[in-house]
Amino acid sequence: MPEAGRVARLERAASGVSAEEIAGGVVARTMSDGPERRGPVATFRRNYPGFARRYRWLLAVLLVALLCDASSTIYFMQRDGAEAEVHPVVQLASTILGTIAGPLVGALAKAAAGVVVAIYWRRFAPHILLAVSMLSFWATWYNIWGADMYIPWILG
Repeated sequence: MPEAGRVARLERAASGVSAEEIAGGVVARTMSDGPERRGPVATFRRNYPGFARRYRWLLAVLLVALLCDASSTIYFMQRDGAEAEVHPVVQLASTILGTIAGPLVGALAKAAAGVVVAIYWRRFAPHILLAVSMLSFWATWYNIWGADMYIPWILG
């Protein structure tokens, strides 16, 4: 039993709360005070350290894919206008900012969303980043060549 008392004193000292404050009820401990905090912010903070270093190649591929997508979107918007864009964020940004700045802002928004999701679900980050990159490369192909020869039945 003396060991338990010693551990309790060490925990109080580490937390910076005196025994009198705890005994007097001045300090109320909550579930979020402990080291095992849960929730989306805690999960994000736990998964963030080292993410960019570990997945730098996939992040580089994602950046190239999104830049290709944005540049091909600018190309077809110069020809067809912002109304032809299917992605709602890019269409809104292009309507407000124009056909050059809009796709670039849309690409930044897509990059931020993809990276945040990949950090949150770090276990699946390679799959998420690869899927987003492949979809962006496909969109690049579709914006330049595919629209003339291939119209998906959903858009038709």
